[in-house]
Amino acid sequence: MILTTNLHFEQWTEVLGSERLTGAALDRLTHRCHIIEANGESFRLQDARKRAPARQGQTRTANQPVKPFDGTQGRQATQTVEIKES
Repeated sequence: MILTTNLHFEQWTEVLGSERLTGAALDRLTHRCHIIEANGESFRLQDARKRAPARQGQTRTANQPVKPFDGTQGRQATQTVEIKES
């Protein structure tokens, strides 16, 4: 199992809502795992920047759908947890 997140462990309580639940989840997830921290610009952000100049000349008409914002654009991966069975 590979679990990726853009939050540090200290911020998980904001998502899970409970320090007790967060502690229990992290205890189980990190018991026997390898933590790989990836710093730097995300591949999605790099790709979006490459495509941006091509989009500048485009205009949207009234009947073209708008791509919904999924909240992941521009974020960077900060921690990856890889869990391996021994």
